[in-house]
Amino acid sequence: MEFDRCVRLKNQVETLIKSGIDCHVIDFQFGRKTGIRFREVSSVNVYTVCAPPLMQHFRTLSAEFPIFQWFVRNRLNKIIQLHDLNPIAVHCYNTFAWKGVFHCFSKKHKAKLIVDFAEDLPSIMREYDYVKHGIGRLLVNLGRWDKLQAHAVSNSDKCIVVTSRAASDYVKRYGVQKSKFLVIDNLPSMELIEESTREGYEEKDGFSLLYFGDTSVRRGTDLLIRTAPRIKSHIFDYQVIIVGHNNREQTKLESMIQQLGCSNYVSLEGFQPEIKLPKYMKRSSLGASPLKRNQHHDTTHANKLFQFMLGRLPLIVSDCTAQSDLVLNNNLGVVFEADNDESFIQTMIDVRSRHKERGLWSRNALEFTKKNNLTKVVAPYGNYLSAL
Repeated sequence: MEFDRCVRLKNQVETLIKSGIDCHVIDFQFGRKTGIRFREVSSVNVYTVCAPPLMQHFRTLSAEFPIFQWFVRNRLNKIIQLHDLNPIAVHCYNTFAWKGVFHCFSKKHKAKLIVDFAEDLPSIMREYDYVKHGIGRLLVNLGRWDKLQAHAVSNSDKCIVVTSRAASDYVKRYGVQKSKFLVIDNLPSMELIEESTREGYEEKDGFSLLYFGDTSVRRGTDLLIRTAPRIKSHIFDYQVIIVGHNNREQTKLESMIQQLGCSNYVSLEGFQPEIKLPKYMKRSSLGASPLKRNQHHDTTHANKLFQFMLGRLPLIVSDCTAQSDLVLNNNLGVVFEADNDESFIQTMIDVRSRHKERGLWSRNALEFTKKNNLTKVVAPYGNYLSAL
């Protein structure tokens, strides 16, 4: 994927560079241009593989057909030769490109292989629109994706996951040692922390709910829209702000807003860079993570949870296990039953009347951000790389 829009990876790389690790990034862009170009992004050397649009389709079918894996292997070899790279370790961000990376670096170019399971693809792909509809229903074989992931777990030197719950799940599923896993949670970058501090915090006059990130309906964005009219009838100053985009499903959300006639109090802001988030948080009362339940969502923490805490926003989250535990164990907000309109509506009405508790949740969010930071959680990974 494109490095510029991959918040988790970008944060990790910038943190590793500050600790003295020499990092280079190879990313992929799909469009009319082809070839390889070099650029710098936030002082990081980035080698961009420009690929034809058709290759993006083969990327989504990496487990079924070897074409994208061959393409990855070919381009990696070219970049290594052109720029005289000799990596000690290679960090593969998710398993779409794993086989290409594996064949390139485990044989011809010896290097330690690390896989970052930001998403549990065999679990989450069941929710992808192209897997549920059209020709994707016939072509995508989730059993093959699980075999691909099992291969990555078994043949990598280290696996990075978002939570310890995810590590335990992989250990149980694939029969590997837990020592193989490093946990790097989706904590915010120093740049976002500094920007949030500059923006400051203000008491809110209205009652606005903020969502930030990918707007696909598996993340519960449809629930935020379809419940808005009923909540508005109980809370006169209720607003929903949805910041983000999803190529396949954005039009569905737009249609829902038109059909429900709620455009005056539900806004789709489209994609915005993460650095603009503090401006939205400054005028919001709550941060929402309404994920629908599945094996992946039950074992992950979305970036937005920690981003919202920077803005001292109380959290309202669905009962996906990992995020529910985070909120309840640290007294950061409230939990509702995933994809349950009545549960969400009643929870919102209840939260509106709990002014003192919202203040407590806000203070707890601030304390959490002071105690937990990306430098601390990335340090074990940096130590592992340094030892190589």
